Amino acid sequence: MIVCGDPKSDGVGATEIYHAALSKLNKKLVSIGTQDNGELYYDGIWKTDRGGDWGSRVNFDFSEGNTIYYLENGERRSFTPYMASNSYHSPFNPTNNSRIAFHPGLPDIALLTKDPFLSLRTSLRLYQPGQIFILQGMRSGISASQWPIQILPLSFLIMQSLQ
Repeated sequence: MIVCGDPKSDGVGATEIYHAALSKLNKKLVSIGTQDNGELYYDGIWKTDRGGDWGSRVNFDFSEGNTIYYLENGERRSFTPYMASNSYHSPFNPTNNSRIAFHPGLPDIALLTKDPFLSLRTSLRLYQPGQIFILQGMRSGISASQWPIQILPLSFLIMQSLQ
């Protein structure tokens, strides 16, 4: 007989996850946005640094500080050492509909996209990074936030242009 309200998880804890990111340099460092439990991060021990719902898309860069970028609010923070968050001065209003990409050989540069913009951010370590708008508008009817962006090595780009 099942009594209403009896836990049936047999001791298994669970939470709903919105988005997660794994550090590109430290495979033991992960950030997870959850429903009701805020942001959880793991650096050998599970911790939380904010409560409530935390659904921001996130991505780590390739810096030694293991900096994480929160697309929903336009902020970033270093996890090694753990520091308070600050703005990365997004070229457009922050939203989960934007995307960000980094390259291991260019740790101070990022590509950001959000309809209808594609932007190259330079000098990421500065308080207010520089920016270059690469493209504005639609591409073959596909919105910018749907583009699978990534930064490729220059040698790959040169090879592609020669073909």
